[in-house]
Amino acid sequence: MVMPAARILEFSEIPVVDAGPLVRDDKAAVATTIEQIARACEDVGFMYIRNHDVPRLALEKLVAQAKLFFALPTQVKQRVAVEDSPQFRGYLP
Repeated sequence: MVMPAARILEFSEIPVVDAGPLVRDDKAAVATTIEQIARACEDVGFMYIRNHDVPRLALEKLVAQAKLFFALPTQVKQRVAVEDSPQFRGYLP
């Protein structure tokens, strides 16, 4: 799989998106929130999400699992390499 060339963009901070309207189903603000998420994904590639309503315990478990994965030998992580994924998902060294 050929990886697309990265775009180099200037940005001074990581975008912060308030997911509260999505959690509360605030119909008046949902479109704006979705637009902010899309812009952050397209322009920067990542963002901070606040007011997401994900329980702290779930986030702590996620971080623990990520630490376990990244502590694995590279050869093991390469089994799920992004280059081998038709969805462009996976491990990228």
